[in-house]
Amino acid sequence: MAPLPHPVTLVDLAVPHGVEREVAEFAHVTRLDITTLRERIDRALDDRRDAVNQAELIVREDVEKFLDDQRARGAASQVTQLREYFDSVVVSEFTRRASDLDGLTPEQAEMVQSLVRGVVAKIAHRPTTVLKDMAGTDQGLRLSEATRVLFGLE
Repeated sequence: MAPLPHPVTLVDLAVPHGVEREVAEFAHVTRLDITTLRERIDRALDDRRDAVNQAELIVREDVEKFLDDQRARGAASQVTQLREYFDSVVVSEFTRRASDLDGLTPEQAEMVQSLVRGVVAKIAHRPTTVLKDMAGTDQGLRLSEATRVLFGLE
C-alpha cells in the first residue's frame, strides 16, 4: 500500500473491534479505540484534577494568609490602643508627681522616667504579644474583649 498523502485517524467505537489494530502500523495512520480514548480521557482528567487540587491549595493558603493578616491588623489596632493607654498613665503620673521630682537633676529625672517606662513596657509586653498571637481565635476574641473592658479601650 502506498503511503497516505496526509495523516488519517481511524476511530473504532465498535465492540468487538471493527478496525484491525495492525492498521496503526502504516505511516500516517492513527487508530483509536474505546480503550485508548478512555485512557486518554482518564489521563487528561487526572491532570486536571491535579491542577484543580493545586489551585485549591494555593487559594486555601492565600485565604489563610489574608485572614491572618486581617486578624493581625485587628490585633495591632488594639495593641496600639493598649500601649497608648499605658503611655498615658505614665505621662499622667509624672505630671501629677512632678513636684516630687523637683529635687532631682535633669539626668536623675530622666533616669527615673526611663526606669518607669521600661517597667511599664515589660509589663505591657506579655499582654500585647498574647493579643497578637491569639488574634482571630475564639480565645483571642475573649482576650480582646477582656482587654477592652479592663483598660477602657474603644
